[in-house]
Amino acid sequence: MLVLWFLILSVLLVGYIVYPWLRESQPLYQELDAVDELLLERERTYTALIDLDFDYEAGKLSEADYEDLRQQLLSEAAQVLANIYRISQRKQPTAVGSRSDDLVEAAISRYKQKRKA
Repeated sequence: MLVLWFLILSVLLVGYIVYPWLRESQPLYQELDAVDELLLERERTYTALIDLDFDYEAGKLSEADYEDLRQQLLSEAAQVLANIYRISQRKQPTAVGSRSDDLVEAAISRYKQKRKA
């Protein structure tokens, strides 16, 4: 009886050790699709805008630099949002002017509120 238990335990142990090499190799991370990549880019852009606001309020940037960098980041955020809408087959904003800036500002406000909570 003891030999039977030893044999069962040995088979289970060998199976446990050999199993990772027998199964098909799977990537350690899942490939991101285009929407996931855009969502990550949106998150990075929002974080950069928040950091930029913080740096300006702390006095690390001049007003001219702040406005210039902020416009660049808002433009990037608007482009990312437009791509997300286009890919997810929602209606894309028609103008890339003040309307898209307003959309970005509203999204940033929601993001800040969510981070505070």
